Amino acid sequence: MIQNIRLLWYFLILIGGVGCSRPESADLLLTSVAVYTVNAARPWEQAIAIRDGTIIAVGTNEETTDRFEGPTESLDGRMVLPGFHDAHLHPLMGGVQLMQCDLSGLAAVPTLLEKIRSCDAALVGGEWLVGGGWNLALFDESNPSKSLLDAINSHRPIFLRGEDGHSSWANSRALSLAGIEAETPNPIQGVIERDFEGGRSERYGNQPRRW
Repeated sequence: MIQNIRLLWYFLILIGGVGCSRPESADLLLTSVAVYTVNAARPWEQAIAIRDGTIIAVGTNEETTDRFEGPTESLDGRMVLPGFHDAHLHPLMGGVQLMQCDLSGLAAVPTLLEKIRSCDAALVGGEWLVGGGWNLALFDESNPSKSLLDAINSHRPIFLRGEDGHSSWANSRALSLAGIEAETPNPIQGVIERDFEGGRSERYGNQPRRW
């Protein structure tokens, strides 16, 4: 009899321990959201668990908060959709850039300027220095000054397209040859960006295009 009572006691402890297991950790729990999952079986959910920048679970508020613990934010019924991220290539333009001064993948301004110096040194005479692929995010408000290119070579025209395909960066010599002066009005659907010293760069359309 005593033996049976002990076994029952151990069994109850075991069941209780399983039921009280600790939740998994999450970096962020988003609750009370309208989550569209693109899963036909369960197209809508209420909560999201995130760890290391990755969605690790979706479910009802109760399911998610029972299974995970961590900082929690209620979105009060706002909608969450899968992200759409576009990456594409213009083959002709990309191929031409590889044969010019290719500035893609350079993650710091000093490295970028050193690459431009190297491209300049490889040219002869009054040949244009043309290239592209520079990262707009390296510069404050995405606006590099013409003075950086003038310091590399103020005599050779330099024209460099940005990695976004809508921005271009030019030195004073190239701007002069293009007829762009301090008083030049903005073109239609474009902006000539100017610094306090009259430095210029040009934008077209809804996204920056600097030259």
